Amino acid sequence: MKNNSQTIHGDLVMHKEQWRDHLKSLLSDVVADYMNDETLSADMFVDDLREEVHSWMMYHKDQYAKASEIYDKL
Repeated sequence: MKNNSQTIHGDLVMHKEQWRDHLKSLLSDVVADYMNDETLSADMFVDDLREEVHSWMMYHKDQYAKASEIYDKL
């Protein structure tokens, strides 16, 4: 059973702090990949990160618009 200090990701139950640490570790790996690739500039990293965040924003905006349209039809 899940309590307020736990999060569920797939079949994995973790304490929220453990989950955050896991996500920070993944982010650290991505940052390290960009930092260690001499062919990528700081601007490329920032542009790629901005593009990815924007992509998530647009995806969820589209999902919200679709859900609103369905709700209005009910």
